[in-house]
Amino acid sequence: MKGKDVKIRYLKAVMLIGLALVVNLLLTWKAIENYRQWKLEHPDFASKIIYSDPFDYLIAFDLEKNGADDLMGIIAEKCDTRGLKQIKFFSPFSNATNVVLNYYLHLQVPLNDKEFMPIDIDEDSKPEIPFLRIKDQRISLLLHGMEGQNKVLFEQELEALSIPLPGDNLLLEIVDITDLDGDGKIEILWRINGDFMGLPRGYACHDPFTGKKKWEFLSGAIPFQNMIIDIDRDGKKELIFSLKAPHNGVTYNGMNDDTSYVGVLDCCGRLRWIRNAGGFFSWIQFNIGDVDSDGKYEIVTSRSCHRAIDPDVGEIKIYDLLSGKELKWFVDNDVTFSGVFLANINETPQLEIVVGDTGGNIRIFDHELNLLKRVKTGSVVYVLGVDGFPGDDLLIFTFNQNSQFSLFNCELKRLFSFMIMDDALYIKPIIPVNNGKEKYFIWNADKPYFISKRVWGIGKYASLFTSNFSLFVFLIISFNLLLFLFFRERAARKRAGIKKTNQLAGDEWTGMALDLLHRMKTPLTGILWETEKMKSSLEQAGENFPAIDQIKQIPETILGDINELKVMNRFLMRFLQPQSYLFRDIDPNAVLSALIDKYARFLGGKIEFVSQLAPKLPLVSLDEDQVNEALGNIIENAIDAMPHGGKIEIASSLTQFELEGKKQKEVLVEIIDNGPGIPAEQLKEIFKPHFTTKTEGFGIGLTIAKRVIDAHGGRIDVESQPGIGSKFAIYLPEKNQ
Repeated sequence: MKGKDVKIRYLKAVMLIGLALVVNLLLTWKAIENYRQWKLEHPDFASKIIYSDPFDYLIAFDLEKNGADDLMGIIAEKCDTRGLKQIKFFSPFSNATNVVLNYYLHLQVPLNDKEFMPIDIDEDSKPEIPFLRIKDQRISLLLHGMEGQNKVLFEQELEALSIPLPGDNLLLEIVDITDLDGDGKIEILWRINGDFMGLPRGYACHDPFTGKKKWEFLSGAIPFQNMIIDIDRDGKKELIFSLKAPHNGVTYNGMNDDTSYVGVLDCCGRLRWIRNAGGFFSWIQFNIGDVDSDGKYEIVTSRSCHRAIDPDVGEIKIYDLLSGKELKWFVDNDVTFSGVFLANINETPQLEIVVGDTGGNIRIFDHELNLLKRVKTGSVVYVLGVDGFPGDDLLIFTFNQNSQFSLFNCELKRLFSFMIMDDALYIKPIIPVNNGKEKYFIWNADKPYFISKRVWGIGKYASLFTSNFSLFVFLIISFNLLLFLFFRERAARKRAGIKKTNQLAGDEWTGMALDLLHRMKTPLTGILWETEKMKSSLEQAGENFPAIDQIKQIPETILGDINELKVMNRFLMRFLQPQSYLFRDIDPNAVLSALIDKYARFLGGKIEFVSQLAPKLPLVSLDEDQVNEALGNIIENAIDAMPHGGKIEIASSLTQFELEGKKQKEVLVEIIDNGPGIPAEQLKEIFKPHFTTKTEGFGIGLTIAKRVIDAHGGRIDVESQPGIGSKFAIYLPEKNQ
């Protein structure tokens, strides 16, 4: 019957502990969820619309060379019967945090003119605005001045291409105005998209001052993305390009528009390499960098396809940029990918690859296209860029088909989001801008949005105290406090039937617990006062927050008090928790050797450890973890007593004594130090709870050590002489034969 009662009590204890664990997990989960919700409602970022109408696109540049970026915005007035578009130049900054449109130039030019960012093309220290214009089937380069409206400073007709131009409505675009071939003279590199007129498309390079054609490269497919870079670092620049497959039935130079391509041209327009990348209605986006940190450039491509019937699968590839050799690839049969970005996320020499897809996934790959992280956002998602504010981790800027702009960290946790009005928006990149002191970002969507790092006052943290998060934290603390009181009362009832000597020991433990509880009043009172001070400061601060520095210190004080409470709570639970022992037959020398190795490894340069272990000791029935803790407490006390270094000797031997006419054997463990020693009047106190001579700690190490040795049927003796050192002798009975 007694065994059955024990099983019932054990089952009840297990059920109670299980219930407590489940309740704590549920409350903690709710607290975490509410904290995440609070973080989204109080993000560290802000967005602001800086203009009431959308721009077709924005370009950022430092026009005045003063460290602060300016913007060139283009608004194509397609309904204007005059056929004009507006080009507005302005600074987005009035100070470090506020944004205004401070116009200082406003041009109106023909709708089909294609502009480029201001550049000092004639090296007269004054920037000009280049335009490409097609009129009467002739293409010309025009330079507008930055002083006065619509003033053309220079016009040069460009030598004709090898294909006829059918009209004046072709799509032209300036790729760059730069010194391509390293001869000290600049060239204008531009591209012709050919629209959907059944004409070849491609790239052309001219001398901007004479109009002489240097080279052309024509194809059937449409130029989609291009980048100019000196691949082999020889002073001459290459053109990296991708071609889109619009499926118009055009073929030129062996390249048709039923195929998308990626390739490289040298500075003279010669094809270094080209690769077929997809079928019709597919296009390739790419990025360039030293992905594997081998000192050479790689190109990383992602494939998109909007063909309804049997579309090309999603594919990411890594090519050697010099040779076009395919190095790595990743395929997903269920999606196609959006733009691909390279970033140093893990702070390793290699780069990571970030991409979105039509399945709503944001993925991060390593340099070998192994998937590192992935999150599903719910709808088609485009990665707009990977960048960050100075001093902070990188951010991933995204836009999805539900018209939601979002910021993710590199763990793919959403940090910030907002909705826009236009769900059929042409996807535009993030534009970094700088006012000379701080960095910001502009996203030119249905309207231009200015994205900044928010500077929070104390109001953010005050809102945390009034949120549901605080409620669940309070419930967790209250539940565990009640649980603690329940177990304390249960332990008290259990101790009530123990003999008097154990009752006295129990009184010591209870007295120590009461003392700790009394000490908890101080940080609790501090938390109460600091919270009242916060409330009063918030009421007095008003909108200007004159007491902001004082208020900012309050959460730190509160957190310090809470940490102190956590330490006290941990010790209190350790004191009152009933101990159970798991005995095994163990070689005591193995336990001692492991302890010596552990402490010598970390303190060998400061404390000399000497071991004198007798060979072939008998086995001892031990709970290894408990004995490790007991002996460790004695060793650590000796270490603390010798802050400037010293010597600790650990010895083992076999002793015997007679009990009721029978010889009994014990294993003797001696821990000897040459520290300052213990005064005689303190020797009889050292094993009592809460006795300590140190400025920190709770004085329970030796008390726990004695309790563990007593539970093993052993005993501890101590000898000490001030100025010479101390010796602790631990006697453990030999295993019963």
